[in-house]
Amino acid sequence: MFFFNELTASLSIADRIVVASVFKAEAIPEPERLSTATLVQELHRKGHSARECKDADAIVDSIAPELREGDVVAILSNGGFGGIYEKLPARLTKAA
Repeated sequence: MFFFNELTASLSIADRIVVASVFKAEAIPEPERLSTATLVQELHRKGHSARECKDADAIVDSIAPELREGDVVAILSNGGFGGIYEKLPARLTKAA
């Protein structure tokens, strides 16, 4: 996987890391495809809190109950990512 070490290093600065499964993974040749399971394992090996969720909805369901006032969430995506930019704030507003 291209840039695996760089990705691992950049994510390592976060307190907690949540990654989504690769969208349309079957369209990416296996040698070039990110293994999110391997990424999470490597982050754990380096002592970081990391987990994988199936998609944006699963991420919102997973992290919304854990977030507290003052927390910072960085969402890294190359697109709309299942509406997470709207769904997470809506869930947090509803919970407040």
